[in-house]
Amino acid sequence: MPVHGLFYFYVFSKIIRLKSINTAFVFACILFIFSLLSEGLYQGFSQYFFRSYIILCILAIGFCIMYYYSLFQQIEYSNLLKEPAFWFAAGSLAYFAIGTSVTVFFAELVSLKVKNQIPLRGIIMGIINVIMYGCWIKSFLCLQNKRDYTRLSYSQH
Repeated sequence: MPVHGLFYFYVFSKIIRLKSINTAFVFACILFIFSLLSEGLYQGFSQYFFRSYIILCILAIGFCIMYYYSLFQQIEYSNLLKEPAFWFAAGSLAYFAIGTSVTVFFAELVSLKVKNQIPLRGIIMGIINVIMYGCWIKSFLCLQNKRDYTRLSYSQH
């Protein structure tokens, strides 16, 4: 979970174009690491850290909101459907918004079974994983298209 959280904080610190992002990044890292350490010392490091995961989700949702806010601050026009950062943030927002709810209601969703076999939580998590990774794939395709376009425009000169 520490690598998972710090990966998101790092990526968002690179794609958000606001002056205060470095301060927010440091604050989020400190809060997340403190949460992990305190929960680990309190309940032991062999348990799943539900509270730390919820804090990670809330911080990631905050970074997604900051990214969308930074889009309003931009002067230049950009086609969002061709922006890799937009797709990364969209997939992350969907994943963390729904993932937070699933984590909060974990016990209830595990006990609910679809056709008395499959836990509802598993179905929901499967769907949001497809959404998130689908958006990330689109993000990587947009990034590749940008690189190809840049390489072609430089080679023509």
